[in-house]
Amino acid sequence: MPGPGWVDAILRAHHQNPYAAMVVGCLVNATGATVVGRANFLTFAAPFTPPMKALPGRPPPYSAVSIKQRELEFPLVNAGDIESKLVPKLIEEGRAVCDDRIVAHHCQDHGVWWSVVNAFVNTRANYGYAHQGASRGHRNEVVRWICSTLLTRQIGEVWAGRPMMRSPLDFVLGVVLSAATTLGALMGTVTGAGRAAERVA
Repeated sequence: MPGPGWVDAILRAHHQNPYAAMVVGCLVNATGATVVGRANFLTFAAPFTPPMKALPGRPPPYSAVSIKQRELEFPLVNAGDIESKLVPKLIEEGRAVCDDRIVAHHCQDHGVWWSVVNAFVNTRANYGYAHQGASRGHRNEVVRWICSTLLTRQIGEVWAGRPMMRSPLDFVLGVVLSAATTLGALMGTVTGAGRAAERVA
């Protein structure tokens, strides 16, 4: 949900960064009153809270992203190409900037089961689209990285957000959501996106 002045902040950021293809804004937790709301935020959005003076070292939540129209000429063939291919490409090429004056409210408090399923299907769709058509060797490299790095990195990000925690259950559920994310990434890389994108909230 957009925060006050959200549209003006996006337009100002793009005007001030004419050569940037993408601007990444911030998120604040609008559902911090419950364990599920806090755990969701810790797992997926905590590195993108203001103040944010540099891009965190992970892909941004797409609710925090705005892309210049000219960049959408990138060959977008399949559903999910913006999230799984274009956004990582722009970050890798150094054509993304952050602006913490852009603030949206993160609203995800729909129960534990919904959160676990959404974590799984969202990541399965992203990794499935990103690696479809890739060689077996490339997919094997991604699988090794997922198994060796992704889960510990996710849990580390949850733990780094501990100042926002109000209960040990926040961390426990964050670990569960991190595990669902890791399993989704593994399934997407190995078996493809399937129908996961249809179930993403």
